[in-house]
Amino acid sequence: MENAVLTNVFKVSCMGGHEANLDRRNVILGLGGIYGAANLVPLASSAEELSGPIPAPNLKKCGTALITAKAAHTVDEEYIAKYQQATSAMKALDIYDPSNPIGFKQQANIHCAYCNNAYTVGAKKLQVHESWLFFPFHRWYLYFYERILGSLINDSTFALPYWNWDNPNGMRLPPMYDDKCSSLYDARRNPNIRNGTIMDLGYFPPDDEVLFVTSQPQTITNNLTLMYRQMITNAPCPLDFLGKRYTLGTGPLGPKAQEPLKTYLINE
Repeated sequence: MENAVLTNVFKVSCMGGHEANLDRRNVILGLGGIYGAANLVPLASSAEELSGPIPAPNLKKCGTALITAKAAHTVDEEYIAKYQQATSAMKALDIYDPSNPIGFKQQANIHCAYCNNAYTVGAKKLQVHESWLFFPFHRWYLYFYERILGSLINDSTFALPYWNWDNPNGMRLPPMYDDKCSSLYDARRNPNIRNGTIMDLGYFPPDDEVLFVTSQPQTITNNLTLMYRQMITNAPCPLDFLGKRYTLGTGPLGPKAQEPLKTYLINE
């Protein structure tokens, strides 16, 4: 891994006549936008200071093919081998070049900095959860993580899989994450969701650690009901779907409809 190249600046080129460098530092630290325009200003002092909606781009003018992500439970062996290779290369940097910013632990530290009260603005701690920062921060975070993985295996088309939570076939931990010999395996994951178990998306760790067991059909029904409530019933307006307003001098005002669940289930 000594020949690994740091590639944290990605060039965006379109046939529309615009070229710009997209720097990870500018995006993550500033939560800014592309082409030098700070279209997202999460710490503005008032809602009026935020820019207006950005129109959708004309993808026909882009000079490169779109990258297509697949549901995690549908990927084939060729993709799994590629994903494992990229993750192995990233984790190897933790051993041979621990200060390299594209190493696995350094990537985790980026999320930790904005999640565990490590980032401050004056006397205020910046928190990317439980507010409208949740979606934009994590989307950019995953974008760069995906591009770094692709660069480590010289594959510009590499795409991270997505978790299809509201499909019964996607309610199990994909086997590629449950292989102890794989770089994708994490022994700290909740052992109750291994071995093809249908996951309970409404699971929260109870104080007495007593798990309530339901049948597989009932768990699937509960999950589908929960997903509908999170995505539709609990999100009648944009602020409920995307998260509450978060401005300078305030703390997070409550999670978006999609945030509270799921991660507890996998990580506990």
